[in-house]
Amino acid sequence: MKYLVWNECYSAGGADWSLIELITHWGNPNDEFLVFVNESHKGLPLLKDKLVNKANLSKYKSPQDISNRIMLRRNIFLDLIRKVFLSVISMYFIFFKLRKIIVDTKPGIILINNGGFPGALSNFLLIISGKLFSKCKIVMIVRNYPPELFENSLYVKICSFICNYFLNGVVAVSNSLKDSLAKDARIKPENLKTIYNGVSIENKTSNLDGSKYTYTPHSAAIIGALDERKGHEHLFEAWKYVVQEFPEAKLYVVGSTTNSNYKNLKNQAKRCHIESNIEWVEFTNNVGSIYKVVDVVIVPSIAYESLGRVAAEALAFKKTVIVNSFGGLKEIIDDPSLGYCLDVKNTTKFKNAIIKILNDDALREKLSENGHAKYKEKFTSEVMAKKYLEYIISV
Repeated sequence: MKYLVWNECYSAGGADWSLIELITHWGNPNDEFLVFVNESHKGLPLLKDKLVNKANLSKYKSPQDISNRIMLRRNIFLDLIRKVFLSVISMYFIFFKLRKIIVDTKPGIILINNGGFPGALSNFLLIISGKLFSKCKIVMIVRNYPPELFENSLYVKICSFICNYFLNGVVAVSNSLKDSLAKDARIKPENLKTIYNGVSIENKTSNLDGSKYTYTPHSAAIIGALDERKGHEHLFEAWKYVVQEFPEAKLYVVGSTTNSNYKNLKNQAKRCHIESNIEWVEFTNNVGSIYKVVDVVIVPSIAYESLGRVAAEALAFKKTVIVNSFGGLKEIIDDPSLGYCLDVKNTTKFKNAIIKILNDDALREKLSENGHAKYKEKFTSEVMAKKYLEYIISV
């Protein structure tokens, strides 16, 4: 079977890794993957590196790529008119380009690798083109929640209509996201299927200098974008109490220091008097050496965390996990025997949980063993790929 995988995204992250895991662990070696990625996607180098010999990867110019090329900066009004006009022209252009791609490649399956719903414009142009010029199945993967202001968004309503009547199915990466798509995006429940993202650790230990980071007792890590939604502020508030209990405690903060929130976090660390207990680690695609030197991994996300890839990844590394009681994180740590799931905005409960875990080796070992067993049952890349193959055959 030939799979046409469509990806229009502009920031590197979990969606790229989940696609990599899906293709590299696919159960049918006779299937062929043709992956199309917009040329301005920041995750393109990662996809090229990890999918070599696994998929045929092609770049394309998205409508946004095209409209961003021409801007009149001297007159805001004329610039706006030109951008709107160019967007319309680019939609017309890409519609016919998509027709050519479909006719030339003759896919048996079109797989839309989406980020948050509704995602990029070209996804829906491809769906329409696929229905007009092919008889293949079309399945969309949605990896994050729809916007909160759905009622005022005509674009989202149109996208939901297309999903309901043009797609063979929509995959959500958690039950929390599935429920949101049914309620907030009004996608028919019978069109929705939950398949958890799978993670593997073989690609996570190669590019980070292991000798640079050594184990320190009472250490933790928070890994991911430094966005406000990731909850660093709440962790820092709790960590100032942790260092009172364990003065040598170290918190690894892994994320890109080019993030606009980086300076705010640095200032908060200073206000909380925890600067010397924090080690800032520039984001890397291979964070195995960080996992190996910490006792606990903390995922305090407060918004737009439809599953929590880092939490599942930590279980794969046999690390104890503390998560916020939000979104898909509650589905990873859904039992006290697996880790701590709590309200991170309650600083007292949050800091007490961290201190208890850091102070109890036996508890950490028990939680990490239980968590790893759940990882092997539900969150491996092999389990994910198997479920996708079964679902695509069934729709």
